[in-house]
Amino acid sequence: MMLALTGASASYAQTADSSIFSKPIQLEATVKTERVARSEQKGDTLIFNAAAYRVADNADSERLISKMPGISVSESGVDANGREVTQILLDGQEFFGNDVMSALRNVPAELVKQIEVINRLSDNARQTGIDDGDGHMAINIVTKRKKGTSVSSGRAYGSFGLSNAASGTDAAGSMDGRYIAGGNFTNFSDKRTISLIGMSNNINKFNFSNSDIVSGSANLDTRDNSQFNVKALSGISEVHSIGANYSSPACDLTYFFNDISNTNSPVSDKHAFTSSPDRTLHTSSRNTNTADNTSHRLDGKITFNPSKRHSFTIRPNFVFEDLGNTRDGYGLLKYIHTGKDDEFRRHQRSISSSDRWTLKAGATMSYRYRFTKPKRYLLFAGRYTFYRNSILDKTREYRWNAPDADHTDIESSDYTNIRDKDRLTVQQSGYGKASYTEPLSKRSQLTAEYTFTFNGADGHTLVYPLDNGTGEYPTSPKASISAINKSLFCHNEATLRYNYAYRKISIMARAGWQHTTYTGSAELPYADNISTAFNHPTYQLSANIPFDKSNTLKIEARGRTQNPSSYLLQGIVDRSSTSNVKSGNKTLAPAYLNTASIRYINTDRKAGTTFTFSGEYTISGNYFCDSLVVNNPDFVVMKDDDGKDILLGKDNQFVKPINMGGYHKMLFKTSFAMPVDFLMCNFNIGAQASLQRLPGMINEEKVPIERDWYQLSGRLDSNISKDIDFTVSYSARYTSNQYSGKFGKVENDYITQRASARI
Repeated sequence: MMLALTGASASYAQTADSSIFSKPIQLEATVKTERVARSEQKGDTLIFNAAAYRVADNADSERLISKMPGISVSESGVDANGREVTQILLDGQEFFGNDVMSALRNVPAELVKQIEVINRLSDNARQTGIDDGDGHMAINIVTKRKKGTSVSSGRAYGSFGLSNAASGTDAAGSMDGRYIAGGNFTNFSDKRTISLIGMSNNINKFNFSNSDIVSGSANLDTRDNSQFNVKALSGISEVHSIGANYSSPACDLTYFFNDISNTNSPVSDKHAFTSSPDRTLHTSSRNTNTADNTSHRLDGKITFNPSKRHSFTIRPNFVFEDLGNTRDGYGLLKYIHTGKDDEFRRHQRSISSSDRWTLKAGATMSYRYRFTKPKRYLLFAGRYTFYRNSILDKTREYRWNAPDADHTDIESSDYTNIRDKDRLTVQQSGYGKASYTEPLSKRSQLTAEYTFTFNGADGHTLVYPLDNGTGEYPTSPKASISAINKSLFCHNEATLRYNYAYRKISIMARAGWQHTTYTGSAELPYADNISTAFNHPTYQLSANIPFDKSNTLKIEARGRTQNPSSYLLQGIVDRSSTSNVKSGNKTLAPAYLNTASIRYINTDRKAGTTFTFSGEYTISGNYFCDSLVVNNPDFVVMKDDDGKDILLGKDNQFVKPINMGGYHKMLFKTSFAMPVDFLMCNFNIGAQASLQRLPGMINEEKVPIERDWYQLSGRLDSNISKDIDFTVSYSARYTSNQYSGKFGKVENDYITQRASARI
């Protein structure tokens, strides 16, 4: 985009006779063109000028920032300069909590003046103004609204279509329509911002980010006390969503409601080669999966400053979810011989259902006291979270070994895997922190800090298999495939932190000592107790160096621990699947990770270019890895109640976690953006690479695993006018996985390409 400055002037030519003038002569206009500044830097903040990026009328901020260099937008979130964006600010105020996508989709692009990519300090650090190293990447949307004015904006839309264009009906003769409808409304003012947003559709459109749809197809494993593990939904989903946000300097509240109905009917047909060149294994299956999910989420922030010396910040949060899903699958397994009849093996059917509800509630609070001496602070902070997850699973599996068998339950040749499973996880976690900051000089401060953290979990997985003899379910769970356990992690950490700031340069160094205790107990599958303690040093060093208005460098080094889950620390052998036996390890120690990173940004206002580079390297000398035992049927898995050996058996495997050195991971990301004036477009090119070495062990032999990928991408965004808005992009990723040992070498290399266009 160019700005044109046009000027014109008139000159009067005077003859020798000063009393006589000729006619005025019009000189040619002079035109000076200058490119609108696309980006600039102020300290560690990267600022984009919204006027330099044209989008269509009624576009939202998501579309606008997707055109900006170094920023990538997908359905799962936003990345900026190689880091995930976790929060959106609107004129400096939090907007829609931590839901980045909903915030972007609720601000019209025409109201945006500039986009600021910032490293936002934590709540505690903002109260003192001193970086504590716990910041996060955020985007601040600066609007065109003038101070003291109020601006309202809104949008409503709707569409309806027929899946079968010829008849408008499905096979059953009923109307099979596809629809989408929704809208949003926002009112901006100095004192507060009010936003409402909603959507209803049956075309797989999720108006809010996946973090709000906490488990349309989530997989929560009670053994490792995981929280919400969200994956993309396959199939067709009907979504009804509403949200509301209220933001002011003293209070921020965000509420979401989601109701999702999903249907997925995958069909699979596979042919696998075998050791015989004349025989292939043919498997086919068809499934019908349904899921219904309802969730509520409430987040808030309350700031209270009774005086200049006292400051309070409270963040409550609440999540409730109710999920039910069913699966009905049918499969066929047979061998196909060249020149011979097919060799039938079996028919099988699997029916399962799951009912689940989840509750998560908690609050974080911090208090700061400011002394009369400048930059002297006393800070107290704490957090408490309660989490409860209850799941009831029902599984029914049948097999028919005769090709002409009647596919009824009573004619089943094998129905051993018919069971009910009751799973419950209750977690309580939190921390308490106290810190004191003393100024050493006008430019430096020293902070002493103590933190206590706890995480306790109670859980059970009770399995009730059908008794084939009586045809009834037992009243008590089967001990060998059930689990009841408790765990408690406690961390005590004392740290000293030094901060130095001169002009735009800031340096932070932190060193501490961490003492961790773990206690755990189990009742099933058998009684077990464990108590252990660990001690580790921790450190962090970061420096932000803006060389000038065009070049900024940030470097960071960090040492931290990663604790194993309570399930891995208990010496319990899980034989619920005899083909894949799993065991814990009482001697497992926390993994210690050392990470170094660098980020560099260069902007050229005159040329309109932006270059970013980020790199990160992580190493660990005692990383968690799996010790695998295969092809060893005489391996002793455990001893039974009578002291007899239980062997692994033929064609089965045994997995146990161990600590082992040799973990390395390097990640590089770079991007370059430039205007293409003759096309009136912006061009972005990017490259990424990840090199990872994972330790592993197979049959007591070290087997390192190499996982590498390399990616190139390019994107052309129109900057012609608001009437023409298009994007063309292409990316290619090469992935290489391999490991080798006495058993041979395994390689898995492939290329993934993606091309897209939008107009």
